[in-house]
Amino acid sequence: MKRRVSRYIISILPFYEEAPSYMLRTKALYALLILLLSLDLGYTFLQQYASPLDGDLAAIAVPAEHYEAVMISPFGWRAIREDTAYAAPNRFFIHWGMYHYFRNAPLLLQRVAAPIDSVYLSAAILKTAFHIALLGLLVLYIGTFLSLPMRSWLLPAILVAPLFQSAGYYANLMAVVEGAPTYACFYALPAILLLLYYYPAYLALIREGPIRLGWGGLLGTFALAVALPFTGPLVPGIVLVLSLLLVLEWSRRFFVKREKEAVVRFFRQLPAGYWASMGVLNLLCLYSLYVGTFNIEQNDALGLLARYAKMPEGLM
Repeated sequence: MKRRVSRYIISILPFYEEAPSYMLRTKALYALLILLLSLDLGYTFLQQYASPLDGDLAAIAVPAEHYEAVMISPFGWRAIREDTAYAAPNRFFIHWGMYHYFRNAPLLLQRVAAPIDSVYLSAAILKTAFHIALLGLLVLYIGTFLSLPMRSWLLPAILVAPLFQSAGYYANLMAVVEGAPTYACFYALPAILLLLYYYPAYLALIREGPIRLGWGGLLGTFALAVALPFTGPLVPGIVLVLSLLLVLEWSRRFFVKREKEAVVRFFRQLPAGYWASMGVLNLLCLYSLYVGTFNIEQNDALGLLARYAKMPEGLM
């Protein structure tokens, strides 16, 4: 099935190696797809520019008094050392990034825009950049899975782009990048970084052969492993659930199906440093979940058992 889809996409967007008239039609098709994608991204920027700012943005950019603690304790040491609760103890890297971006980007843009417009413009640029990055990473994953040459990646991009709704049709349900800048930073940005982190493992799963990262790649994976658990509520849950599922699957293949060689071969495809960074990532995600219990912004949240106890209420 995968090969049939790949051959079909390649047949739609072939190389420029045919007769001149065919080459002209192929170039016209490429130009049309690039134009459609550019129009979609341009309209996305306009939609994001027209989106209102959320109330948390100013509190993070100033920052407000209740966010000062997280800015001086990146890994939540203060919460544990002093046994005290404060806002967002396990969300330092997003707070730090938003603080610096929204204190500097609007000032740069004020050379071409009014002060108030510069804030909306900087938010729109950031959200559109998230949109493009997520779209590009999804196309990268699709192209890798289908073994598509880069010349054929335009078609998956065109097919995936309509699923990114910024406004209009079910945007409140289908918005991959939220209109509120704070939510975009806390959800879209960690998703981008997580897709980047897992791509070497995904590549090893799809292809047979060693994956070389180099020192730069290994340092990047360790940097992501340290930063990702402290980007908000999204990453720790995803990482720990995914790791549990992978451990169960590989254990089943190793002990039940007796596919020991396949399991060992997969682990050898990636450098030991990458697996070490994944161990660090999982440990820090566990730590982040614990530090998150000191978050005063979640003091009214229901516990896990209470949530399950309330599930039958929706049926009555």
